[in-house]
Amino acid sequence: MAGITLPGAWDEDGLGWLSSVPDGAGYRMYYGGSSSAGYAIGMARSDDGLHWAKYDDPETTDAAFAESDPVLIPQAEWERTKVDRPRVNRSPDGWVMIYQGGLAVEGRGLALSADGDHWERYSGSNHR
Repeated sequence: MAGITLPGAWDEDGLGWLSSVPDGAGYRMYYGGSSSAGYAIGMARSDDGLHWAKYDDPETTDAAFAESDPVLIPQAEWERTKVDRPRVNRSPDGWVMIYQGGLAVEGRGLALSADGDHWERYSGSNHR
């Protein structure tokens, strides 16, 4: 999976900043993906750590999301067109992600998830 992208996909320009986490049934890998539209964070699952399948929301029909979907996209004003460099941990209370947002490397956000697929930004994030 790593390094495999399709022309026109939301992550067509490449993948990076991998963060792999055991999830009880296998592994999840969170990664930054980019295209001319900007940067977003994607996720892939694996049973064995060798063969990966990207997260795909079947309800999305846009060509950029035909094969896979990001799990976090830039939405906050300070993020501009970039969320990247995810670092994810699983806790007994859910999933926690720290990520880079915006144009400055120092810009950081925090997102929380109950299932590891659907993320909500923590409103108290300390960002620039």
